[in-house]
Amino acid sequence: MPRPGSPRSSPSATRPFRRRLPGGWPPAGNWHVASPNAAIARAGPLRPGARRRNPAVPDADRQPQETGFASLAARTELGPRVPAPSLPAMKETTMTTELRSSSFLSRLADTSASALTALGAYAVRRWRIHRNRREVRQLLDWNAHSLKDIGLTPMDVRLAASMPGSVDSSTRLRILAVERRAGERAQARERMAEMRRLEAAARRTVETDSQRPETTAC
Repeated sequence: MPRPGSPRSSPSATRPFRRRLPGGWPPAGNWHVASPNAAIARAGPLRPGARRRNPAVPDADRQPQETGFASLAARTELGPRVPAPSLPAMKETTMTTELRSSSFLSRLADTSASALTALGAYAVRRWRIHRNRREVRQLLDWNAHSLKDIGLTPMDVRLAASMPGSVDSSTRLRILAVERRAGERAQARERMAEMRRLEAAARRTVETDSQRPETTAC
């Protein structure tokens, strides 16, 4: 029992402790004694407002930790500690679900719009084919002279009317009419040019004959 006033009875006194390696080394002496002051010096300076704790002196505000079967029973009674999900994580999960649902709805809306557009275009194309084929069938009642005026022949109309129902037969007739009418216009221009050339040649011949002196028979 230390005497009152001795260094060991003071709560601020430090007790040096001896560290020995396995095998009994190092030998006895004071050079291997590690003091708390040396440990404090190795720890470095304190942060502003921090308090250094001396391991040799227990803190007054630190509760003793229960050891043995009492602490084991308390830990077993409380059960395993399961961390509860934090509120930001729950918010993030909800936001992710909303984003996924909104992206799915947007893709579904785009797909539906594309399908409706394609279906509408197909319906319009079929209606136009049916209308054009009806007009082609009406051309069968025309005579050859009327068809020639638009650049067609009765054979062209019959071939167009015999094409499959999924094909727009008026396209072929339109191409044939344009080509034949263009050919007829080209032939008309060539004939006009030839006529002008012949007229110019006849005019030169008349002028030459008029300039030739007349000879009288004796």
